[in-house]
Amino acid sequence: MKIKQYISDRAPLLLLLFFGTAAAEILLIPYHIDTAIRIVIPVIIFLCVFCGMAADFRKRKKYYDELFASLDALDRKYLIHALAASGEFAEARLTQEILYTTGKSMAENVNSIRSEQEDYKEYIELWIHDIKLPIAAAKLISENNKGQFSDSLDEELDKIDSMTENALYYARSGCVEKDYLIRRCALKEIISNCIKNNKKYLIRSRFGIHIENCEISVLTDPKWISFILDQIISNSIKYASSSPLLTFSASQRDEGVVLSITDNGTGIAPDDLPRVFEKGFTGKNGRNEGSRSTGIGLYLCCKLCDKLGILISASSVTGSGTVISLTFPQESFYDI
Repeated sequence: MKIKQYISDRAPLLLLLFFGTAAAEILLIPYHIDTAIRIVIPVIIFLCVFCGMAADFRKRKKYYDELFASLDALDRKYLIHALAASGEFAEARLTQEILYTTGKSMAENVNSIRSEQEDYKEYIELWIHDIKLPIAAAKLISENNKGQFSDSLDEELDKIDSMTENALYYARSGCVEKDYLIRRCALKEIISNCIKNNKKYLIRSRFGIHIENCEISVLTDPKWISFILDQIISNSIKYASSSPLLTFSASQRDEGVVLSITDNGTGIAPDDLPRVFEKGFTGKNGRNEGSRSTGIGLYLCCKLCDKLGILISASSVTGSGTVISLTFPQESFYDI
């Protein structure tokens, strides 16, 4: 609170005081009161008023300075109502009451929205669980009735299954901490399982696979990290070159274990590279004819890595390929 603002707010009161004092002086003229007394009385009145205003300004300034200091110290500004003091003047108590009422209303509104989101998430998870049954049944029917279009049908069913799996992980990505199991895992075993899961597409695209120095073990959740690797492999398949090659290599560094997944595909344009982990960003490759890019895969990878305490980064040269690096932190601490 600035003194200029304080005086500006009280300008009408000061003007009223001035004109009232001037009127009183005019009314006292016929009574021939001593001039010194007529001067001293207004001076005393104005001194008393200004001393009272100075004390009031100091009290208010202290209150609002402390209130703004508390506000600046808060990461979540909407919690200011919990720190607002009652104050020694009426406006401070009204301010506290207003902050408390708005804070309570906001909390109730947030809880209501959160409850709706939880209900929607539960519905999505239930729907995905239910849809997997007819997908599995359709795959079984296709397997038992081989025909001209069986392979094409199997491929489309696999795509549907993959998309529903993505939707499930997306729904659960906000609460990884409720569904994780950290344990020591061999990187080579996880990579081999992911390659096996994607073998049909890797074989069809004639991918060469190299696994180098991946006998290192890390502490992580194998289910979530497998999903991340599946997304990276899927991108490599989507943007493969004429002689595709996928290389997995690991190394122990000061910051932790770094797993690099390298392909020799179309690569990522320099302008697009800083934004590849943004939600919905597809870049120049995603705008090419026939591309099925949604901009969700790498966003999900980044979000899940953040929850698991893994650092993910990308480097690329257009036309030469892309390297996605996952840095697993040192085993002494996990902020999950």
